[in-house]
Amino acid sequence: MKKFVAIIGIIMLLQSALIPAHANNEISREEINEIIEEVALQKSIPPVLLRAIAWKESGKSQFRNGQPFIYAGNQGIMQINEVHNSRLDREALLYDTKYNIEVGADILLSRWLFEDIATVGDRDPDVLENWYFALWGYNGWLNRNNPTDRNGNTYQDGIFDLIRTRYNVAVTDLDWSQVPSGIRTPLGFNIPNPDTVSRGHLLFYQPGDRVKAAPQDLRLSKDIGGEQTNRFSQGSQLRVTSNARLENGVYWYRLESFDSEMEGWARSLDLIPVAVAELDKKDVFRNLNAQNQEQLEPHNELEEIEEPEKREKTGEPVFIDMEEHMARYAVERLNAAGVVSGVSEDRYEPDRPMTRQELAVVFEKAFDLDNEKAELQPEALPQDWDKVSEWAQDSLEVAMVYQIITGHTDGTVRPTDHATREQGLMMLTRALELDLNQAADVEPAFGDAHRLSEWAVPAVNLLIESEILEASEEMNLNPGRAMTRAEMAILLDRAVENHFQ
Repeated sequence: MKKFVAIIGIIMLLQSALIPAHANNEISREEINEIIEEVALQKSIPPVLLRAIAWKESGKSQFRNGQPFIYAGNQGIMQINEVHNSRLDREALLYDTKYNIEVGADILLSRWLFEDIATVGDRDPDVLENWYFALWGYNGWLNRNNPTDRNGNTYQDGIFDLIRTRYNVAVTDLDWSQVPSGIRTPLGFNIPNPDTVSRGHLLFYQPGDRVKAAPQDLRLSKDIGGEQTNRFSQGSQLRVTSNARLENGVYWYRLESFDSEMEGWARSLDLIPVAVAELDKKDVFRNLNAQNQEQLEPHNELEEIEEPEKREKTGEPVFIDMEEHMARYAVERLNAAGVVSGVSEDRYEPDRPMTRQELAVVFEKAFDLDNEKAELQPEALPQDWDKVSEWAQDSLEVAMVYQIITGHTDGTVRPTDHATREQGLMMLTRALELDLNQAADVEPAFGDAHRLSEWAVPAVNLLIESEILEASEEMNLNPGRAMTRAEMAILLDRAVENHFQ
């Protein structure tokens, strides 16, 4: 949510700056970084990728000695040329830094969406490693970018090196030996993700957020990628009504007009953030477990775990983005127990939504599930098993055998979908082996209980009885919101505190 608010602020700041479009004035590095952040997130591109491209191409400069930077016919900060698009505004390419960055982002995005392009892993755009072949295409479908022929000495490998050295992001090299030798354009094959990947820090919307249409003519689809129905002009405001759905390398959201008369699906890259749906003080996760704000006290089960050396010596948080977060101590306890880990050495990203396959990994660790006896028969595998990331396959299979996670009625498990709060609560109930048949047959005492799906009511009631959830008609559960990494940690922490003590 904080990222959403920050991006809205950047957009407003940039839109309010009355800078002549073609003025040959080099803007500050800080302004360039803000533009890159805004453009990247609106187009669902990891910002660090655009930063690295801009640095490699031009040293992140639109001008040199007061003149537009041109090298070998390539122009500006992103080094654009006519090969990319002959219909571009040549004057703007030379003098308008933001326009040049937007064109560069569009080129990279077109390579990402290129038909039959080779893919990495599940093609999640929020994974840096997955952009390998799109980066190849940005520099040109050329033999010089074939890593097998060049022993990894390619443009895209250079971008990964730059991300590691300049931006301190531990992006992992791919096993590029799987790329056929001699090809100019990588088509029709997939390389698995490495064991460790780095997140791209994309912007994710939540139900209730307000967005506006980015294209001149935004057309909503009845189903994801399906028949187009309703149309909205550029700038039209819409309300998000679903969590993100990953399909063919793109995140989709269900939207509705503010009169609720028109609805449909749209790609995230066709949306611009307007306003976040604020969670008020009545949100249950803001009120859960006051102990999370107290000094760290290990649970009995975790007493044998050594406290992380960093915190023991300095009292500083294990993760720098958790210092003032309500879930800090829950996360640190679970991290010490080996249940959760950061997205990097010093960051946890507490407000990032969790996918269903990510929850499977956490539940397997938290409840020490026996994965030796857990094996689904081939006919029992979900229809979309090929979309499960390799690193999550064992954990998701275990979770399905133990029926912690179940498939949908259409035979899919949707591993990359963001899990809603009510889905996460149901998973926790099953992991705790609470008897759903013994749940109270009443509506839970939440102010928004009417929003709960019928199948989730027993699970919520059992968690209330187990004192893992605290219910009050003065509080809201917001069951349809995506469960975040922080919220999951709070729930598991309370499960240890209240169920196993």
